[in-house]
Amino acid sequence: MALAHPWYLLGLIALGIPVILHLFELRRPQQILFTNVEFIREVKLVTAKQRRLQELLVLVLRLAFLTLLVLLFCQPFIPAKQQAQTANQGVNVVIDNSPSMSVEANDGKSLLEEAIVEMRRTEQAFPPTAQYRIWNSSASHSNISADKFADQLDRMDISGASTGVSEQLGRLTAQTSVARAATFVVSDFQKTDLSPRQIKSLGTTGEVYLLPLMAQPVANVYVDSVYMTEEFVRTNVDFPLHVRLRNGGSKDAATVQIRVLIGEQQVAAYEASVRATSSVENVVRVRLSRDAVQLCRVEIEEQPVSFDNLYYFTLNPVGRIRVLDASAGAAPTQKLYPNETTFAYSLLRPEALSATAAEGADVVILQSNAQVGGRARSVLRQFVQQGGSVVAMPPTTAAGRGAYEQLMGDLGVAAVRWNTVNAVQQELAVPSQQNPFFKDVFAEQARQPEMPKATPLLSWGRSTTDILQFRDGQPFLSGFRSGEGMVYLFASPLQAGFSTFAEHPLFVPVMYRLATLSKSSGQLPAYRLTDRAVVLKQPTAAKGAGEQVYKLSNDSSSFIPAYQVRNGRLYLQLPATMRRAGIYQLTQNGKAVTTLAFNVDKKESELAHYSAEELRQLTAAYPNIHVYEAGGERSAAAQLAEDRNGTPLWRYCLVGALLCLLGEVLVLRFGRRRERPVAQAA
Repeated sequence: MALAHPWYLLGLIALGIPVILHLFELRRPQQILFTNVEFIREVKLVTAKQRRLQELLVLVLRLAFLTLLVLLFCQPFIPAKQQAQTANQGVNVVIDNSPSMSVEANDGKSLLEEAIVEMRRTEQAFPPTAQYRIWNSSASHSNISADKFADQLDRMDISGASTGVSEQLGRLTAQTSVARAATFVVSDFQKTDLSPRQIKSLGTTGEVYLLPLMAQPVANVYVDSVYMTEEFVRTNVDFPLHVRLRNGGSKDAATVQIRVLIGEQQVAAYEASVRATSSVENVVRVRLSRDAVQLCRVEIEEQPVSFDNLYYFTLNPVGRIRVLDASAGAAPTQKLYPNETTFAYSLLRPEALSATAAEGADVVILQSNAQVGGRARSVLRQFVQQGGSVVAMPPTTAAGRGAYEQLMGDLGVAAVRWNTVNAVQQELAVPSQQNPFFKDVFAEQARQPEMPKATPLLSWGRSTTDILQFRDGQPFLSGFRSGEGMVYLFASPLQAGFSTFAEHPLFVPVMYRLATLSKSSGQLPAYRLTDRAVVLKQPTAAKGAGEQVYKLSNDSSSFIPAYQVRNGRLYLQLPATMRRAGIYQLTQNGKAVTTLAFNVDKKESELAHYSAEELRQLTAAYPNIHVYEAGGERSAAAQLAEDRNGTPLWRYCLVGALLCLLGEVLVLRFGRRRERPVAQAA
């Protein structure tokens, strides 16, 4: 035991007062009156031994009262097992303000409210001069005083841009000098946010105090994803929209109401039942009537967890696919693409290929001995780097091989080699129906289909994707990633005598597929607020000189993100202050560019968390990690204060002093025993 204010022990001098009074009481004579009356009265007979015992007991009680009173002012306590130097090193406070902290605890408050209350109480465990550093997505991580710490706690709210405590702990532990200070972590400790390895990594830092907050067990249905099987969306055409729902709670959800809206028009409504930690998928058919970007959302009617009841997404109908055919002569593709309204087909001579001609094209086809000069190679290289696709067939004559090799080198396809041995026609292998490229191409067939034949003039090694192969395993059609775009190579020309592929039924779907894969809006249906960057195609208005200012606007809120432009791509870095899910309009110098949808990270909807007991098991081998549990008989702050500052004993001194006073009253009141009355004659 130790004393906080030992100089109050001087008060023990007062113990001499009751002793002096006791001795003075013994020396004072007692007067006994006898009356000379004829009546008999009752007299209490008390022996000298009994009186002495009573007076000694009163003395002991008075001495004990004074002793306990002095100890009360001395503030006795049992020293803590660990002593922290927080006054100099400061205190790291990691508070989780992610959306999952809006879930209600057992007392009806949100987990964030409970976290703030616990942290306000925790201040008593640290000296008044302690400096605090708050670690979350909206804090500056600088040292602040206790008053400013309390003010920031009061102003803290839920942020959809919060990445949880895992990222903050990673930043904290990366700063060795800061990590040596005491670290207090208050969170719901979601299993999707923190791995056991991350928790154990705290064993190499200073003293760490974990406070897991427990939410009430609930069901939580949220939209896991919305996707389409079509490569792109077209107007006035029905297409299936897949909505995948998942229950991230610990209870089953029955008959949850789901609504799908495009703009303000409801296009589907249904009920769904989702078991805990399971998923269900529903398909609704929708049709877009306008070419503009459609603002869509999925609404879920569910309580009490509501932060993920809305899922925002956009549907961006694409225009016609621009196919640019650079051919030196007649080619099978000249009769292929013009017959389909989906494609905008243009034919030009290879020497006429320029940046102006390639502007806005989605795919460029090189065939029929197309001679590509230096200027055209430069145009194609920039075209592919910015996300375009090039489909190339080898020349039929040796004269064109040199320019072809230079083009492949400029496009980053260096593994191409010519077959020097006289090649013979080979039959192509039947493509795998599991290949996504051939999805919905093959119908059920009872026998092996007859495949086309081709003479391989080219061969290559590893590619990004193999689409068609010969029976001996050599590639016939492969794709190579180059910059932001793709280069598709054929091993054989399409002219008669080199290949029968152009007469085969497989020719049409393969060429259509190559063109449709090249069409990309450059924009995803939905993004997460926690995404580090949003990558879009560089807007046409943004090209050229001059400073560009981009702005994301939602209702009355506007944000100016940092951005970079590389290889025709616009990289937007989302600001940390952008916390609300919803639909945002992207403008460039005041001109509308596109509309983007942002949602809360779906990992926040997975409510499975570590319990206090699980955390103790994970950290059992690390003595510097301490786990406290909120909602018990004592607050987590009281447990922390006890472990850091010791166990205070002044309450026991106060109770003991009061009991001593009560004991003295009882002894004086009931301490004398009654004896039978004795009759005495007058």
